[in-house]
Amino acid sequence: MVLQAVPDLSRHAIQKLVEELNVREVELEMQCDELQKAHDEIQDSRNRYRELYESIPIGFATIDEKGTVYDINPAGLAILGSELGQALRRGFHSFLAEHDSHRFILLCRKALQHHEHLAEEYWLVRPSGSVFPARVQAILVESDTGMPAQIRIAFKDITDRKKAEETSRRHEVQLEALTAKLFSAQEEERKRLATDLHDHLQQMLVIVKLKLAQGKRLAESSPVSTVMTDVDLIINDALAYTRTLLADLSPPVLRDHGLEAALVWLARQMKTYGLDVTVSLPDKPVGLDEARSILLFQCVRELLMNTRKHSEATEAAVVMDHQGDVLRIEVSDRGKGFTPTDVATSETLSQFGLFSIRERMRTAGGSFEVSSSPNHGTKSVLMIKGCQQQNEFPEEEALSVVETTGRMSDKEPISVLLVDDHAMMRQGLRTVLETYPDITILGEAANGKDALLMIEQLRPKVVVMDINMPVMNGVEATQHITKRFPETTVIGLSVNAGSESTKAMMSAGATILITKEAAVDKLYDSIRMAISRSR
Repeated sequence: MVLQAVPDLSRHAIQKLVEELNVREVELEMQCDELQKAHDEIQDSRNRYRELYESIPIGFATIDEKGTVYDINPAGLAILGSELGQALRRGFHSFLAEHDSHRFILLCRKALQHHEHLAEEYWLVRPSGSVFPARVQAILVESDTGMPAQIRIAFKDITDRKKAEETSRRHEVQLEALTAKLFSAQEEERKRLATDLHDHLQQMLVIVKLKLAQGKRLAESSPVSTVMTDVDLIINDALAYTRTLLADLSPPVLRDHGLEAALVWLARQMKTYGLDVTVSLPDKPVGLDEARSILLFQCVRELLMNTRKHSEATEAAVVMDHQGDVLRIEVSDRGKGFTPTDVATSETLSQFGLFSIRERMRTAGGSFEVSSSPNHGTKSVLMIKGCQQQNEFPEEEALSVVETTGRMSDKEPISVLLVDDHAMMRQGLRTVLETYPDITILGEAANGKDALLMIEQLRPKVVVMDINMPVMNGVEATQHITKRFPETTVIGLSVNAGSESTKAMMSAGATILITKEAAVDKLYDSIRMAISRSR
């Protein structure tokens, strides 16, 4: 053993060295304290994590790349209904239903390859054989020590949520059914009120007007005539008001001539509110059933009223087209619009009545979308199935008139058949026409079908035909009359003789359509004019 010489240190050098050693000792103690503190914190964190891991009601399992489970928390064991020994060293996919096993393997591969947190719903199977739905999330756990990558599986039994969703779906279906019934009840009540207005109040007002006209004729130079004239003006106002109510409740044009004609009529109506509406329609009728036609008409009317009230626009456009059996109606304007974020809020939807439109369209199996931006207007799109495009009514055939071969002398009475579903109306018309010596009333019919039978037997020269009747309406009856009895002239009669009704009756072969309230002044002259043209 070789001894090395110890350097000769002075007392001062030794004292300085001792002081340095003391400082180093203090530093080491402080570092040891910090390390111990960090160790304690890590241990405390581990304990908290372990406590959370073992107490959280969500299942956690750690698997390797092959899917083998080598760690699982108590909640996971409880959810799977398995013991720790049964779960460890077992492929997690073995807990999945057979049809979901492959999907789970793909989920794990995606987690490993793309480092994503992915989640899907699967059906899991307990050892007892019971099956339950679960939400499973795969999380990649990477190691800095070079250990193989691990996947942390988080899973939760969602049976209660699925039951709640199913209950919610059932309630939603029930709500939709109730909503449909409510809308249907509302529409039925509107139709009932409209029918009462048309079939009773309007008819009675017209009959009173007819009677007044007769009274005025009999008392031309009497002071009573002035009173009758004033009453006549009041009845005119009452009739105009009932027409407005009828149009608001259930427009006759919609019921009698379909959705296309109703939209054209609506565009004219909106002009009275200061909104100029252009309407574009398909070349041929879309053949939509009454219920859907009423729904779409109401929605378009509400959208146009929204435009008038909120957009500050003076123009709007309605475009109807279809693809296959899907009908599409777009209502647009170039008004002030609103922000896109407002479109999705229920408050905005309710404010503009859009929520009601969306719910009614959804209940009917359709859809409603609205888009808008400030100062760039609003576009609303209604879509619904049920379109059955029909062939147009052949205009040449509808308007064809075969000249009568018979000749009538000026003294020969004009035979007339009255067709109206209201007995009081028929009686009023009879009273008016019987005052003329050259008119003979052959009979009366309450609907188009009965009218055809009576024409076959009586062969009248003129048929005064109401439009709105049960069994067979006036338009359909007129089509049959002009084809089967070309020598018979048809004069249309209606409480509401709008352009759509006039066009329909003229296309069917009628010579003219007049309002019932004008019958006293115009019916006889219309009959004479029609007969003179047919000679």
